[in-house]
Amino acid sequence: MMTERTSDRRPVARAGAVVVRAGEVLGPSEVHWDERGTITEVRPCQSLTEPERTSVLAPGLVNAHAHLDLGGLAHLGEAGGDAGGFIGWIGEVVAARASWDQEERRRSLSQSIEGAVAAGTTSVIDVDSTGWSARELPPASPRVVRCRELLDASPAGADSRTDGCLAQLARLVDPGAAPTSLVVDGVSPHGAHTVGDRLLEAVGQRVGESDGLLSTVHWAETDEEVRWLLSGEGPFASWLGPSPRCSGAERLARAGALSGALLVHGNHPTDGELDLLREHGAAVEIGRAHV
Repeated sequence: MMTERTSDRRPVARAGAVVVRAGEVLGPSEVHWDERGTITEVRPCQSLTEPERTSVLAPGLVNAHAHLDLGGLAHLGEAGGDAGGFIGWIGEVVAARASWDQEERRRSLSQSIEGAVAAGTTSVIDVDSTGWSARELPPASPRVVRCRELLDASPAGADSRTDGCLAQLARLVDPGAAPTSLVVDGVSPHGAHTVGDRLLEAVGQRVGESDGLLSTVHWAETDEEVRWLLSGEGPFASWLGPSPRCSGAERLARAGALSGALLVHGNHPTDGELDLLREHGAAVEIGRAHV
């Protein structure tokens, strides 16, 4: 792709393929835009150079779910890829991140940002458990939608983290509020299997009362998660305790935390869950399993 200016000084870019939107791809074309960056015209163009002809011009990609602080952990591979299974993999991730000093954390964040930019990503929804990533983003980052992660225990009950999470939730405000508040774009109760009733219900109430605060939740990520939610069986039983014996979507709906939520992964939906998502206007970002 090549960018230049036409005789009337309008910027123009040419490419062998132009992606207008999902499912609509044009052949060799040139794209014109004005000085404000607004596209004014897309028209066919056959007089392309070879580099232009082999290029693709597309809208910037959106990564709807990321943990930008974990960019330095790609060497750990995929979740459940070893004998430790998913729980063992989570332990490796948490232990590795906890061992980093300040410089290693910055390096990990930079790896995530560099990878996103190289892939053509212009917007990222970042799930951040500490607030650190939002404060340390380098200037050349994509646009980042910041979601504070909340994780206390499991549906079996609250633990020592619950009151701290509730305090964070109470301080969350929409962007543009006082700098002493925890200014974010959204909140992320970790999952239907890892957040207690009290905290999950508080999230549902807080989001329902807000003006556009995003809520994003891990859902149906692994078969082990689904088995434990429905029956209390599997490797999660010793970790999470008694099961609520219902699907993840049903539990979110009961807590008022499903309406308008962005659910991530959705690898193992159960019967009836998709109907429940449609009923509550929830969206799904489908992706491979990770923390």
